[in-house]
Amino acid sequence: MIQRNTNTFFCMLKLSVLLCSIFSVSIGAEKNFLKENWFLQSSYLVEEDVGKISSSGFKPVNWYPLSIPSTVLTALVRNSVYP
Repeated sequence: MIQRNTNTFFCMLKLSVLLCSIFSVSIGAEKNFLKENWFLQSSYLVEEDVGKISSSGFKPVNWYPLSIPSTVLTALVRNSVYP
């Protein structure tokens, strides 16, 4: 059980880092900070392919909402996954 929780945690961490790198946007010297409308889910549980997830029409069902800056653990605590 501990091994699965550890694997899930690291999968979610990898996904969050990937999303941060994909959605970081800068235009010249001006930066757009995307702080709202982020969602988190374990890559172990995600059934959609990356093309669908990265499309503008993707609707995350049963994903955890969060705002940036955040850690995976903080997001899960705020969504009542952990006390």
